[in-house]
Amino acid sequence: MAALFPTENWFKWMPANMESATKNKASSIEAYMRTKLRDSQFSEFVSQMILDYIDYGNCFATVEYVNEGYLDQDGRPITSYIGPRAVRISPLISYLI
Repeated sequence: MAALFPTENWFKWMPANMESATKNKASSIEAYMRTKLRDSQFSEFVSQMILDYIDYGNCFATVEYVNEGYLDQDGRPITSYIGPRAVRISPLISYLI
């Protein structure tokens, strides 16, 4: 895991063309993706996938859209994460079918 995610800033955005290769755009996209990857617990998900691959020789996943939140002390809703989240599918499911 230390080799896959050596620092918090492991994600780098590569522009498709020179018109979109501005420093401001790159830093904005990288900051947005860094937040989404951290909030969706992506590194923990990848760790589960690696363990599945080591243990079973396969790993399976899908993606779901989530809107998570909680209520604060005053009963007001607080959004903790909105967006896509990778979801592990157990490799053992195929043995049950």
